[in-house]
Amino acid sequence: MKVIFTQDVKNQGKRGEIKEVPDGYANNFLIKNKKAVYASAENVSKLHGQQNLEAKKTAEILADAKQLKIQLASAKTIIQFSEHVGPDGRLNGSVTAKEIAEQLDKQFGLMVDKRKLELPQPIKTVGLHEIPAKLHTQVSATIKVNISQIN
Repeated sequence: MKVIFTQDVKNQGKRGEIKEVPDGYANNFLIKNKKAVYASAENVSKLHGQQNLEAKKTAEILADAKQLKIQLASAKTIIQFSEHVGPDGRLNGSVTAKEIAEQLDKQFGLMVDKRKLELPQPIKTVGLHEIPAKLHTQVSATIKVNISQIN
């Protein structure tokens, strides 16, 4: 019997796959537990419609990420911070990924999730820093952050 998997089933199939499985297994386990549906013409066309919709959404998200990368690469897109500096030249405190994301939104209106910034340690020094950001699985960008001293 041909079925369309609605969820991943270990050693059998992944979500959205159409596979031939034994009748008893299909009726007594897969369909009963809503892990699959019969592969009727109607269900197959629904599956193809869902796959097309998901492909469009994925392409749209990728295009948005590429556009954001272009905006972040602009020479004008440098996030400015003014911080107090101690006598040893280090900041009194630090600049975190959350603060960088907030300032990026405030100064340029660009929304980047703080979890997408690859900042292993908060910034504690004055100067220009380049922060890598993973905007999408296929798109990476660099965010420029300039930290200056308050007099």
